[in-house]
Amino acid sequence: MNRSAKSQRLIAWLGLWLRAMVLSALGLALATCGLQNREVPPEDRFTKIYNNPSFDNITAIDFKQTNDGGYVILGSISREGSNDLRIPYLLKVGPTGETEWDSNLIPEFANYTSPVAKLKVEGTDYTFFCARQGQLVLVRVRETNRRPEVIRTLVSANARPYYAETLPEGGFLILANQPNCQSAGPGTQLIKTDAALNPSFDQCYPGISLSSPLFNQTSDEFAYAGSFTLNGRQVFYFNAWYRNDLSLLFIDATSGAVIKEYTLADPVSQAKTLFSGLAPLGGNRFASAFANGATVFLNAQASLLNADPAQDTRLGALGAPFHELRPEKRVHIRRIQAAGREVVAMAASARNNQIALFLFQPGTNNLRGRAYFGSTNPYVPNGLIQTADGGLAIIGTTTVASRFARIVLIKLSATDLANLANQCQALGLCN
Repeated sequence: MNRSAKSQRLIAWLGLWLRAMVLSALGLALATCGLQNREVPPEDRFTKIYNNPSFDNITAIDFKQTNDGGYVILGSISREGSNDLRIPYLLKVGPTGETEWDSNLIPEFANYTSPVAKLKVEGTDYTFFCARQGQLVLVRVRETNRRPEVIRTLVSANARPYYAETLPEGGFLILANQPNCQSAGPGTQLIKTDAALNPSFDQCYPGISLSSPLFNQTSDEFAYAGSFTLNGRQVFYFNAWYRNDLSLLFIDATSGAVIKEYTLADPVSQAKTLFSGLAPLGGNRFASAFANGATVFLNAQASLLNADPAQDTRLGALGAPFHELRPEKRVHIRRIQAAGREVVAMAASARNNQIALFLFQPGTNNLRGRAYFGSTNPYVPNGLIQTADGGLAIIGTTTVASRFARIVLIKLSATDLANLANQCQALGLCN
């Protein structure tokens, strides 16, 4: 073999080696584009868009993995000509994302409106909150008959549900809009139930509304609530409009008193100042997303509720700016495991119509990796979960035929997630 041939073989080998390294480092991005490793089982990695022959808009709200490895998805249907009246929609899919059944043709669902996250799954029973005849109700759907049934009525007087967080100790933390709060006009109702669904906390906060008088925002996009322990006491938090800004309020879970309210008012420019996501990390540490004007800031090391307010993270500089993100959409934040470590996952809407996924080192602003999903049509995230196989799933809403909203489910394998979490190593940016 002459020297030229040897050189050509060496160059070819180096090319293959370089290509393998690039594929390994960018495996997640390639999977997103459809270049999948054939050795990966079909249930480990897929993207599914659930089309529908109707002319209705079907949007995602929340989802959970089921015992059979599949997923149950909670959404809503806006019928053509119904003035955007949203009725609940359930979709059950298998481990590879194939449709098993949905509630589109089950007439009893038309008796309910305004379904909200979070969906709760217990075996083959699926429960969620919605409204019926001006009442806030908890509905259960059993896999055996797939019909909705009311198992608890919690608030009357035309209250509208906006969010219901499932609590680790069982039960729910429910956020609703109350049109006549303590006889003082509109306000926010916060209710906690125990595992038996009996209300153990029920407070209304007049003047703190889930509808903005100034900005044309979809309240559902930003309404959320949660619970954590700080210095031995339980604290609730919720996001709602207060004095024309979307404020984050912390509530004493025993007395119901407001511990602290965080808002950033800008009366000159009237810029939208929005807490668009929050996840407690323990103590005074939080992962947060915050939009000020046209810029979204992501922060995995925010410090709030300190005894000395000067130690709180200054809202005007709340994290690193991510200019590619859309400020009018909420950021979904969750603590997960990836590559043998805990990371903070944030799913957001990118200006290029994709879903942007970021992984941070908890308690720092060290970005370990990022990826983007979707193309052409807008993709909006509605939630993310860690899957039983150590991967990650994102539920979202997309658009088909440039008009009709449809549900999209994106599944990453554990390897995809590990590659993403170690992306910073290839760039020499891991700390």
